[in-house]
Amino acid sequence: QIYNNRTQLGNLTNSSDAANVWFFNGTANVTYTTPGFVAFNEGSNTLIAYANDSIGNLNSSSVIFSINTNLTCGDLNVSNQIYHLNNSLNSSGTCFNIMANNVTLDCQGYLINRTSGSGYGVNNTGGYHNTTIKNCNLVGFSRNIFFNNGANNGLIFNNTIRSSSDTGIFLDFSLNNIILNNSISSNARGILLSTSSNNNTIQGNNISFNTGSGIHLYINSNNTIFSNIANSNNRAIFLESSSGNNVTSNIAESNQYGFYAASSSNNALISNTFKFNNVDGVYLDTSSNNVLSSNIASVNNVYGINSYLSSNNTFTNNTVSSNPSNSGIYFSSSSNNTLISNTANSNAFYGFSIEA
Repeated sequence: QIYNNRTQLGNLTNSSDAANVWFFNGTANVTYTTPGFVAFNEGSNTLIAYANDSIGNLNSSSVIFSINTNLTCGDLNVSNQIYHLNNSLNSSGTCFNIMANNVTLDCQGYLINRTSGSGYGVNNTGGYHNTTIKNCNLVGFSRNIFFNNGANNGLIFNNTIRSSSDTGIFLDFSLNNIILNNSISSNARGILLSTSSNNNTIQGNNISFNTGSGIHLYINSNNTIFSNIANSNNRAIFLESSSGNNVTSNIAESNQYGFYAASSSNNALISNTFKFNNVDGVYLDTSSNNVLSSNIASVNNVYGINSYLSSNNTFTNNTVSSNPSNSGIYFSSSSNNTLISNTANSNAFYGFSIEA
C-alpha cells in the first residue's frame, strides 16, 4: 500500500489476554495504549506489532507499506486517506480520479494546470461518497471538478477554479454536497447542478466573468444558494426546470441578468441584491408559484423585475428603483400574481406595469 501522508493512524487490535502491546516504528519500540497518529519515513516502511501475555508468550504481526509524499496525477484509491499535493502539476488529460469513499485531496494552494488534451481536473464519476476537494488551483480542464453518479456528501472548499471550457464545478446526479468559499472565474459556466442533484448547498463563493451562467440549476430541487457574489456573468443565477430551491442573500451585479428562472416553480428568492445588470435584475419566464421577498432590484438597464408567462407568484417587500430604461416591475401575459408592500421609485417609465 502507498500513502501520501507521512503521518498515519496507528490502530492495533489485540486479544483480551495480552499483557503488553508495543510496536517498532522503524527507529524505536513504542508502547501502544490507544489509537494515535504515527510519523513514518519517506519510502518503504515495515510496522511490526508485538504482544505478550502474563506468562511471557510473545507474538508479532507486521505490515509493509510505502510513503510517497510527491503526489502526481493518477487514481486516489485509498479510503479514509488525506492526499496532500506538495508541488504544482501539469496534466495532458484528467489529473485525479477519485476511486474510493472518504477521500480528501488537499492541494495546499498548488496549481493543477491542463497543458494539452482533454479531461477533468478532479473526476469523481464513479459516485464515491464523502469526497473533499480543498485548497486546489485548477486551470483549463473541460470540467475542473466533476461529481457524477451519486457522488454524495462531498465538500468542495476554498478552491480557485479558472478557464474551464465547459464548467468550473459540475455536479450530476449527486446529493448533499457543499460548495463553499471557492473563487470561480473565466469559465464557460461557473457552477452547474444538473439532473437530480438535490439538497446541495452553494455558499460563500465568488463567481465572476463566466461567459455563461455563474450558477445554473437544471432539473433539480431543494438546493440552497446562499451568500454568493456573482458578478459579470451572463446569467448570475439561472434556475431551469427546477423547484423548491432557496436563493438567499446573494449579490449579482453587472451581469446580463441577475436572476433568471425558466419553467421553474416553488422557489424562494429572499434578500438578494440585483443591481447594474445589463438587461433585467430578475426575469421570470413561464415560472409560477415562486416567492420573491425583500430583494433589491435596482439600476438595471431594462427592468428591475420582469415576469413573462408567469403566474401565481408572490412579491413582498422588494425594492425596485432607478432602473433607467423601463419600468420597475413589469408583467406580460402573467396572471394571479400577488404584490405586497413593494417599493418602486425613480424608474424610467412606471413603477408597476401590466400588459395582457
